[in-house]
Amino acid sequence: MAAKWSVHIEVRLKPTSTARFDTISKFVAQFLEQDEQIYIPSTLEGWQSQTVLSQNIDLIRVAESTYQQNVLMVEDAVFDIHVYQPSESDVLEEFSNGQGEDDDVTAAGVHELPNRSFDGLWDTLIYPDDIKPKLLNYIYATLVLSDAEVDFNIVSWNRVVLLHGPPGTGKTSLCRALAQKLAIRLSHRYTHCKLVEINSHSLFSRWFSESGKLVGRLFTSITELVEDEDTFVVVLIGL
Repeated sequence: MAAKWSVHIEVRLKPTSTARFDTISKFVAQFLEQDEQIYIPSTLEGWQSQTVLSQNIDLIRVAESTYQQNVLMVEDAVFDIHVYQPSESDVLEEFSNGQGEDDDVTAAGVHELPNRSFDGLWDTLIYPDDIKPKLLNYIYATLVLSDAEVDFNIVSWNRVVLLHGPPGTGKTSLCRALAQKLAIRLSHRYTHCKLVEINSHSLFSRWFSESGKLVGRLFTSITELVEDEDTFVVVLIGL
């Protein structure tokens, strides 16, 4: 029996679409099975001729795969279809380091994920040694371990990914892209996904007591977010 290879398919819905995700997933699967082979990675075309798909979908992207070549026969593929509808809003909530002065600086912001402003960011980041898929698979594996209720005293995992490097090397962009990818992958599991982006340099106010209040208010908000079991939360701390 020939080996089957997992292929991730990302389906971005139009802002006006009200279709059920499972319905769209079924139609996309039927469309994929019409071809003999698929190119990895690629942007699919031809689905626009199908009414249901053209009315509801913006884009269909062939993303990551366990297959190492660029062309795969459809009969050898197992499609993992991720349907998502990105948020149009940029920032849901902001925390500033002042008391309304003109020179206030935003210390943190909360983004709804998946977010249209982050869409496509993943593909613009080029790194050697398959860093992107390794990081993505590493983080996703920890969620699988959590689902399996693995004892974290045996398998150590502190739920932190540390990226370091000179300024301008894309650390923040990679974190945003990872958060976006995870939100798309987990769209079937969580009803909401949020990215809390903290600028640590802006946490400090010229009024000493205000810094402590801001940090306390910020982490109180994060605690409230993670208490919702239907919400997946990523906290990005920029140093």
